[in-house]
Amino acid sequence: MHRPPVRRWVIAFYLCALASIPVARPTAARAEDSFPDPLPADVRGVIVPESSSITVRTFAAGLLSAFAHNHLIVFPQFTGNVIAAPDAPARSAVEVTISADSLEIRDPGISASERRKVWHSAHDVALDAAHYPTVVFRSTAVTAAQVAPGRYRLTLHGTLTLHGATRNISFPAQVTVVGGDQLRVQGETRLRQTDYGIKPITLLGGLVKTVDEVRVSFDVLVRRRE
Repeated sequence: MHRPPVRRWVIAFYLCALASIPVARPTAARAEDSFPDPLPADVRGVIVPESSSITVRTFAAGLLSAFAHNHLIVFPQFTGNVIAAPDAPARSAVEVTISADSLEIRDPGISASERRKVWHSAHDVALDAAHYPTVVFRSTAVTAAQVAPGRYRLTLHGTLTLHGATRNISFPAQVTVVGGDQLRVQGETRLRQTDYGIKPITLLGGLVKTVDEVRVSFDVLVRRRE
């Protein structure tokens, strides 16, 4: 059966594999590394925010955790760029910038008053969005393996700048080719707040507190930029 050709930029995105880097606890990284300038032969892609989502889940702990809530936090405002280098896949890159100020609390079943308190704790205290208005991920390498026609498993390696601290991280993602010029990228990873200088919220003398580790999920659509 004849298979329709996949466009060159999609193939290049999946070929951007370097030697595998062990996944480990985040380590300090240089914040001044910048997204590379594309060369004439490179193909650029852009994340479509209105067809994408980035969410964070926090979890309650402590003796009174049964009376507390886990929280669902959404960041609706973000931008992202992809550079695919057909002639030099090692130069391919991904960058995502999230507006910390766009944070929204999507907990079901809580009052407006409680929602405002949770928003204040997350936006003003934990993230301190007034001083650290963006969260930025920049890739340094991507490893890829095809698992089925039009489907790939990736490991993204790069730096995450959050709350003024930059750390090296690695996390998995699944990619599905959508048509000839779009990609659906989905994945999940876990972060420790204290790795980025964020003190987990504690209430009632520690009887209610937020677990240090949070779960980050993403589901993004990447479209070729003409």
